[in-house]
Amino acid sequence: MIKARLNDYEIIDASDGYKLERWGKYKFLRPDPNCMWSYCDIKNKEYDAIYIRDKNKSGHWVNRKKVPSRFTIDYDDLKFYVYELGFKHTGIFPEQVVNWKYEKEKILNSNRNIRVLNLFAYSGCSTCVMMSAGAIVTHVDSSKSAINMAKDNIRLNNLDEKNVRFICEDVVKFLKREIRREKKYDAIIMDPPSYGIGNNHEVWNIKDNLNELIELCSCLLSDNPLFLIVNTYSGDINKPILYNILETKLSNYFNGDIVVDDIVFCFRDNLFFPCGISARVDNI
Repeated sequence: MIKARLNDYEIIDASDGYKLERWGKYKFLRPDPNCMWSYCDIKNKEYDAIYIRDKNKSGHWVNRKKVPSRFTIDYDDLKFYVYELGFKHTGIFPEQVVNWKYEKEKILNSNRNIRVLNLFAYSGCSTCVMMSAGAIVTHVDSSKSAINMAKDNIRLNNLDEKNVRFICEDVVKFLKREIRREKKYDAIIMDPPSYGIGNNHEVWNIKDNLNELIELCSCLLSDNPLFLIVNTYSGDINKPILYNILETKLSNYFNGDIVVDDIVFCFRDNLFFPCGISARVDNI
């Protein structure tokens, strides 16, 4: 297991389908299907805001105390916006701190100009980290609101917008077009959802489409690629499946090991909260 740690974020407690988190100075109570255990009455604990599921499977936020519509948390020398968004989201997946550190160190130690392709890039935390290390990033997401959040995070950190290209489009369509244009990237990262529908009704299903996605990415790797990272929260993709896809599609491009592991946050000293799996392929 990879244990994630972030100074401005922690899971304080978790029970009965909810996790109590600290984001900076605010405490949020959010539902999470991974929390299948029960040992305390978590809804009676102190929190500033809670996301409540409605009968139609949507939901809404309820603020017990005055929480700003957005506020910032710190990571290293960067800041990221936190929001109360629909479907319980906050604009940040804090467990990705394990990859932020890796991405920054790999880019800084490469001693060359690195072009990165960030797929399903969401609010741009990884994009900011890699730009701060000197990378030129192509940031791809089919959601306009996600692109706007990424732009806000980049401006928040005074990063040079000349070093990022935003693409609001279906990822697979974009990859196929980049292949036709013979584009190349030194590093590729992705955080594909389990299921999604694009702006033009393109259907994405990770179980059916991940194999093709990795194959398309292999066609875009430069002659000396630095790394490729895949994150997933899908129950349809386990560690052996992800390893096998990467081994069969990428072994000819990288001479390093393929590492696939669970990401967890520790809470209550001896308990672990599952936060998906992450895979890295790199060159030694």
